[in-house]
Amino acid sequence: MIEFDVGVTSDDRLVVNHDTTMNPDNCFVPGAPTSVDKVFIRSLSFAATQRFDCGSRRPEGFAYWQPAQGARIPALEEVFELLGGQPVHLLIEIKMAADDSEGFTPPAHFAQLLDRVIEQHNIRDQVIIQSGDYRTLREMRKLDPKIRLCQLSLWRQSKDWVQAAKDFGGTHQLVTNSALTAEAVRDLQAAGITVFSSTANNAVEWRHVLGLGVDGILTDDPYGLIAYLKQMGVRREG
Repeated sequence: MIEFDVGVTSDDRLVVNHDTTMNPDNCFVPGAPTSVDKVFIRSLSFAATQRFDCGSRRPEGFAYWQPAQGARIPALEEVFELLGGQPVHLLIEIKMAADDSEGFTPPAHFAQLLDRVIEQHNIRDQVIIQSGDYRTLREMRKLDPKIRLCQLSLWRQSKDWVQAAKDFGGTHQLVTNSALTAEAVRDLQAAGITVFSSTANNAVEWRHVLGLGVDGILTDDPYGLIAYLKQMGVRREG
């Protein structure tokens, strides 16, 4: 499974980027004056986002990251085309900026754009849509009642995660590792809800969330995690 975030440009193109902004720590326009300001993706056209080099600067804390000079953030449809029908599931996070910011996209509009691209690429059965903005998830469900939805940050809003998930109609939850317990994981799974950990990037963290019984582990180091799971006998070779 591949997890990534999506945002919307000013000309309504969906792009894959972790932030709602072009983070100057990672992305810069070659030859332009150095800037410390973060520019909202929603304020840029898709063509304008392609001026940014987002592959040359190693993000802080990612020692295993390999540079790709000149890499641009891709449009969502480019990612779908790159997959070429391979049997991989996609955990797609809708990233919403604050309602009163220049980066805000109305939830219904965001959902319509995303649903349209999913339909065009016939990839509906492979996607799970996640967000901490439940308004957008509700709009996705209006468009497709069968679409799989993953709630983020539910632990901040409710003490009864199972009931809250049932009330919402979510199929998955991604829970921060500090809030997860083995009992909570079992209760959610017994209710038919798939449980993902939050980001875990080393053997200590992987051992912890594996011990809780989660269904999936979010990581920035997939190669390291795969090697660890093979070593622990959790994942087959190959």
